[in-house]
Amino acid sequence: MDTKVRKIGNSLGVILPKGIDIEVNETFTVYKIDDKIILSPKKDNIYESTESWEDYAITEEDREWSNMKSEGMEE
Repeated sequence: MDTKVRKIGNSLGVILPKGIDIEVNETFTVYKIDDKIILSPKKDNIYESTESWEDYAITEEDREWSNMKSEGMEE
């Protein structure tokens, strides 16, 4: 698939073909690596709020690691 860069106001834009599974107003992070431009769907920062962790189950093993006393110079 080919597309052209177009001027949109003071910015540049690209029209994406209809066959690509993208929703209107979907947000992307843009990366430029060498001569490639990569659009990656923006993901929520799971560390911003505790709501993201509501369904996360802490296992007994997690608790053991969390409560373990240090040995040696780990601290």
